[in-house]
Amino acid sequence: MIPAKFVLLETLPLTPNGKIDRRILTAREESEVVVKESFIPPRSPLEEQISNIWQKMLGIELIGVNDNFFDLGGHSLLAIRLLARIEKEFKVNISLYTFLNNPTISSLVNLIQGSEDRITESSVVPIQTQGNKLPLFFVNSISYAQKFASYLDKDQPFYILNIFGITDFLTPKIKQLKLEDIATKFIEDMESIAPNIPYYLITYCGDLSLTIEMVRQLEKKGVEIPCIFLIDAFWKPEDWGFHLHWYNLGQFGISYLVEKIKNNLFVRREKLIIFVNLMLGKLSFSDEKNSSRYMKDINLLKALMFARNKYSPQPSQVKVVLFLSQEYRLLNTSKLNEFLTAGIEVEEIPGYHHTLFQEPYIQKLTQKLQDYLDNNPH
Repeated sequence: MIPAKFVLLETLPLTPNGKIDRRILTAREESEVVVKESFIPPRSPLEEQISNIWQKMLGIELIGVNDNFFDLGGHSLLAIRLLARIEKEFKVNISLYTFLNNPTISSLVNLIQGSEDRITESSVVPIQTQGNKLPLFFVNSISYAQKFASYLDKDQPFYILNIFGITDFLTPKIKQLKLEDIATKFIEDMESIAPNIPYYLITYCGDLSLTIEMVRQLEKKGVEIPCIFLIDAFWKPEDWGFHLHWYNLGQFGISYLVEKIKNNLFVRREKLIIFVNLMLGKLSFSDEKNSSRYMKDINLLKALMFARNKYSPQPSQVKVVLFLSQEYRLLNTSKLNEFLTAGIEVEEIPGYHHTLFQEPYIQKLTQKLQDYLDNNPH
């Protein structure tokens, strides 16, 4: 029997147990057909130039002018680097918020040529605005949050709150930045589009403290929060060190070790790039007011890290659901329970911490989330 078609893969997708994941193989096969049918190559020298930049940053050879930067593997830090390159090459300043709403080559061309506004300040990125259900706001982690949209019900309003959308607003406060300042602005922007109604909040990993501060301020204002959803988010978890990795190696096999090494190398590379650019930026810009947007965003990211470390949460009675990756099943919630006093419902999700937003794990994660939203109507 001769196969009807061939699909080339660099590696075979594996499940956490090290077996071939046939569901992802099927999805990739189907997506290959869609790409071939909808692919539009660069049609002008400018589109070609931008496409070349994307190819180098994403490590992808074939990119269409309508392909979404984040669907191709881009993330917020990579987007910041991309916009810095655009600023250097074309002498235009495009905010990350604007790019998040225009994440294609064709949209970038319109921004560069001036046919669309380049700078818009708002922390709210509207992803799905239709529907009568209570809105769900994803706090930060913009590149992960964007992947949620296609998995949620079409009548589920969904928005992302993102600090890079309010860089200019926060820059004057950057030397003494507090999570309280960011939370206040986030809430103000939320209320501007959905006033006087309860909100669902969801967050991933390190943005727990910012979300807790938002809950505190909303409760103080008398705004109801039916529930907050945490994804692999802990407060000062117990350090299991080598024991945790040894346990997971026994559970998932050699694929766990390979994935951890790959992810560790990726994180180290991104940190090195940021450090180098930060040093170069300090040498290039003596005046903060004239520094590039890339430098402003990187400095804001650093300030956010410091603000997180200084933050002390206050007790709250808000209901909490924690979606926990299999990799973190040994970690407990005792520290969270100290200030989230209503108790925490834990839902385990297959996969590793850094693969939760990849297929098939994101599908399982969003299905559990949507089931909860639908089965616990307000």
